Amino acid sequence: MRPLWLLLSLVACGPADGSSASIFELASPGDGEDLVKHIHDSPGDRRLYAVLAETMSAAETYYDGMVQIPGGPLASRYVTEGQTLYQEQTAEGLYYWGSSGGDLLVNPLVELSYPLKLNRAWSTGDSIYPRWYQYRVEAIETIETPAGTFRTARVVMYNTRANSTVTRWYADEIGLVQREARAPPDSLIKTVLLRYQLEAK
Repeated sequence: MRPLWLLLSLVACGPADGSSASIFELASPGDGEDLVKHIHDSPGDRRLYAVLAETMSAAETYYDGMVQIPGGPLASRYVTEGQTLYQEQTAEGLYYWGSSGGDLLVNPLVELSYPLKLNRAWSTGDSIYPRWYQYRVEAIETIETPAGTFRTARVVMYNTRANSTVTRWYADEIGLVQREARAPPDSLIKTVLLRYQLEAK
């Protein structure tokens, strides 16, 4: 079983010297209403996910404060199973600066480009693979999970290097509520939100 941090996040880090300079391109601004504009990331926010593969397991993720990125911004510490991710969130998007298990990036990768709306599309990568990850909001869907019923933006991410696809469903403020990962030859891992707790800002 892959660790949950691998399932919930970008799997990307720069070269060994930490000198990766990320690239972002907005291919389409999208159409219609702005569905997801922010994900709640206050210290103490907790989300419990069930991971369904060969067997079922559950793992909790949570935010536990801030960390200064050297030469960069203050980033949130997002703790997952086995690793801490460093994320920055602005009105423009959710950015990945690295993790406790790898090098920090000179510029962040763009995990989410706000606002999420139908047909919004973007890519992010580094100078060697500028379109490493390609994203598109393919649908606006209402889905049911053990944590409740949510109106979501269904975001498909294609990893051009691994030839794999990950589909994620995001709800405004709540964040990730469901995920399906497919990789050759025919593997499928599904993640679903069981419950969540959001602290007051």
